[in-house]
Amino acid sequence: MHLDLLRDDQPALARITDCRPWRFGVRHGHVPKRRGLRGAGHQHPDQAPHVCHDRGSHPYHAERRLDSPVQAPIRCDAELSTPGCVIPERRAILEYSVSDPNHGEAAALYGFAQSYLRDWAPLSRTDSQAIADADRERTCGAGSCEPFVYMPEYVPNDSCDEFPFAGAYEGGTDGRLCADILPLYENGQWVLYEARADKPVTFNEPCVRGHVDVDANSSAGGKYGAFVRNQRVLDTEKFDVHAVS
Repeated sequence: MHLDLLRDDQPALARITDCRPWRFGVRHGHVPKRRGLRGAGHQHPDQAPHVCHDRGSHPYHAERRLDSPVQAPIRCDAELSTPGCVIPERRAILEYSVSDPNHGEAAALYGFAQSYLRDWAPLSRTDSQAIADADRERTCGAGSCEPFVYMPEYVPNDSCDEFPFAGAYEGGTDGRLCADILPLYENGQWVLYEARADKPVTFNEPCVRGHVDVDANSSAGGKYGAFVRNQRVLDTEKFDVHAVS
């Protein structure tokens, strides 16, 4: 995957393709900001694995901690759909692929936000639906001082996709402060545009609001929900978000 920021006089912010490796830089005369690779299979040695499978006969208790074979504490809980164990010191990694036909544009949006606005900082899950709903309303809905302006001429089933997620404690920023981004698929690549000429992207924004097809938005949200369950990410726990080819 390859992402380059274009010159100031070009309308697109970035082009994302499935060419490897995914490199990060700028082309408008400034010193490039080099980012780490976030390709498929890329994991910090201290981050994998997160989920572990207990083979013993002990009962599962919430917050039960055991010694693991790699000398790291294990937490066992029964707070999600099924009981299980994780190594909480190894952060779980949520990967979105720009090649996924179900939500490639969302993956491109998240990769842009993580690379250029957040330096791949982790998110912290909230298990409160009330907080998530309030966060979404504040970023994308009527709770924002600057409501999201839909662009059906470019995205027929347009919706507002926010990052950081509403379901994370880092979410909920007033949408007025977010970069408004329009991802479009052109010539085999995702091209990211400033959605509004009167709101240029400064790259100092704490969040993004993307014009994403409502089905893609729903698919990306479903992937997050499944990730939380499968990786046993509890309230306040941090996790990483990667965009991959």
